Amino acid sequence: MTALKLIMGTPSADSEIRTSPELFAALGKVTGRLTALDSQRIEAADEATVAALTTEVAELLADVLATLEDLEKSATADEVDDDFADEEPQTWVGFRPPVEVQPSRIEDVCFVASFELGRALRTLQGAAGLEARSIAAESAIRKLHRVLYAVMAGAERLRGASLQGTEPLRRRLGAELESALAVRRLYVSFRRALRRPENDSREAVLTALRYAAGGLATIAASPHYHSVRLSDRTLLLHQRDRLLDWAHAGKPTQAGVQLLEDLFTCADLLKDINRRQELRAHDLRLIRELVGDTTREREDWLLKLERLAGLDGELDELTAQLRKSPDMGPVIDIIVRLSLLVG
Repeated sequence: MTALKLIMGTPSADSEIRTSPELFAALGKVTGRLTALDSQRIEAADEATVAALTTEVAELLADVLATLEDLEKSATADEVDDDFADEEPQTWVGFRPPVEVQPSRIEDVCFVASFELGRALRTLQGAAGLEARSIAAESAIRKLHRVLYAVMAGAERLRGASLQGTEPLRRRLGAELESALAVRRLYVSFRRALRRPENDSREAVLTALRYAAGGLATIAASPHYHSVRLSDRTLLLHQRDRLLDWAHAGKPTQAGVQLLEDLFTCADLLKDINRRQELRAHDLRLIRELVGDTTREREDWLLKLERLAGLDGELDELTAQLRKSPDMGPVIDIIVRLSLLVG
């Protein structure tokens, strides 16, 4: 049973059967619709705008889910036909046959993708309120990009031919990775801007909150702020509004202490950026590259480590030591730390 059947029920027996080229062409057209959605600024603006956006995204999800189901059926049928083809017998002799990494089957990719998009559709349909629906729509658009690229790039590897729409998706995901790296660096700057009050005095609390306000302002003024996800922007704006309310209320010391604690909690929550799929894949690949070749020059170390800024506090400290050091002394500790991060 396909994933879409589990999500949306059994389709009508009268549904039109499409060929694989037609199905991939349909997915290629969806990329154009996604590009148009990308040009819109997703905000919890007003009811009419959010309603129109969520309706369009829900329709896209349903269209792609239906196409994935047909593609899964088509790929499975092709595989059954291939079972009757002549196959050369395996003649390997030994303890273990040679391992060949085979590309994932299209039907498997479609199955997993359907579950992912089905969950996004249910979340979108169940979201209540402007903010929740806007966040769900933004998340669904990201998942559509990833799913489409996974399916179409996988098909290209298997078929050895390019498909319309794959290259724009590849560029888009590459840009998304660079944006995520920039945002992660922003969050590092915010955490570093936070200070604990030196004592319990009113002036010490005021000073600490000024640093926090400066950190929030730096994020908002950054050219990368537009890349901050709506859920994170909402969290940051909430903290900014609380700071303003606190100031308008006369800056009470005890409330300021609690607000400062909440700002530290906010900074910790923003570390969840490291759980993003594109960053996890990037970080793992880069760490393995660094650990696998330790003979690189100091400048190359710094360049590569800059892309890992925000992944791990201890690694950031070691990178800062290397930046200040006239020699390669801290590199050994960096290699050890990198090894622990992938261990």
